[in-house]
Amino acid sequence: MTEQSTGNEVTRILVLDDNPDRAAATAAQVEKVLSEHARKYEISHLSGDKLQPVIVDMFSLYREFLKSGKIDRRPIEAEIAIVDYNLSEIHFEGAIHTADTIIGYARTISSGIYYVALNRNESVDFDLRYAIGDYDSKSDASLNSSHLPIPSLWSDDAPRSGFRPWYWPELIKAQARRRKLISHIGKNLEDGVLKTLGLSDLDIDALSLHARGFLESAGPKGDGRTLGSLTFLDVFLSTGRSLSQDDRARILANFRDGKTSFDPMLQIVAHEIDVWLRRDLIGGQDVLVDIPHLVERYPFLLGESVGDKEAWKATTGNSESALSLLRRGRHWERLDRYLLPDWQIWSDRPVFRWRSIDADDELVEQNLRFEWKDSLDLVFVEDTSCFLDRKSARRFNLETETSYPSRYVEVIDGFSYVPMSRLAS
Repeated sequence: MTEQSTGNEVTRILVLDDNPDRAAATAAQVEKVLSEHARKYEISHLSGDKLQPVIVDMFSLYREFLKSGKIDRRPIEAEIAIVDYNLSEIHFEGAIHTADTIIGYARTISSGIYYVALNRNESVDFDLRYAIGDYDSKSDASLNSSHLPIPSLWSDDAPRSGFRPWYWPELIKAQARRRKLISHIGKNLEDGVLKTLGLSDLDIDALSLHARGFLESAGPKGDGRTLGSLTFLDVFLSTGRSLSQDDRARILANFRDGKTSFDPMLQIVAHEIDVWLRRDLIGGQDVLVDIPHLVERYPFLLGESVGDKEAWKATTGNSESALSLLRRGRHWERLDRYLLPDWQIWSDRPVFRWRSIDADDELVEQNLRFEWKDSLDLVFVEDTSCFLDRKSARRFNLETETSYPSRYVEVIDGFSYVPMSRLAS
């Protein structure tokens, strides 16, 4: 079982790149942006001829793991691994490897590492289709080299100005949250996903077809099981995102034969559940809703501060500051019942069960009574993670299945927004 971080250890950040010069440059970028916290981080890089045998060893260890269920050593030791996407300069027999071809295997035989794929698509800085980034990647986050020097990518406490998409993780906390998620799933591996998450029947009814499809694919075909009965173990056995279904079946067989712990299964399930949450439950903001999108719909929750731009800004800051703002309001006692239980395990930021809020007669009535003229005409902009005057923002519509497809961006020079056709003229 993976142990949770105590918060006192040094966080190891490892850069993996086929090009030695680029690996050193990436490590230097990370070192510079984290220079204020230098004692908390150990940054290193592995590249070129030194990286090639590590990858070969990793594949060998993985094959042996499938046979025997044993992991004798960890080929990668780090808390965060930043992997250059194109590894074409490393010589292997056969196909050229990419970050995606190695991360699924590495995740299985590593322990709680948070994987960042670097430069998978250098022509895209902001995703206008889903506003969650490149969810097709097998990594936990897909970024470009130009993003790494931005301090607010690493911490929500860092000064924020300019480009900083809301869907980016808070990298210095991402690995600790992943370990919490792994531990929580380990305690609930054969329990229902939706029940463990804490969703009500009303919330479940609001799941999109895409969100349902992820879970329904986890159930044995034609067995008549309900959506709510599908477990984390079902998810492990069914999806093919990181590993083939044959490999998953062999890993489970080894576990049931007592040859391996269930930790490798947890590494995979935690990643896949995290992607599902970000893409299908939080991305659409109509099953789970975070604080900026909530106050955008229900500004009366800001109380007497509704006309204060600083109060709106506070909803986009660190989680405790944002929650404190709502706790000071007279509706908190009612709102608190809809805060997702253990949200710190499931999400980078506090999230509420939107459908339950919007079905609460008292809150709905307060919103109907609200004098919108008392509020500022602000919209939340996804690319700079702040509130902006509506007239200064540009609207776009998501492709995601959601009742709230309209979003806004500021559009910062020097960054690429794709596809531009989704931006309203």
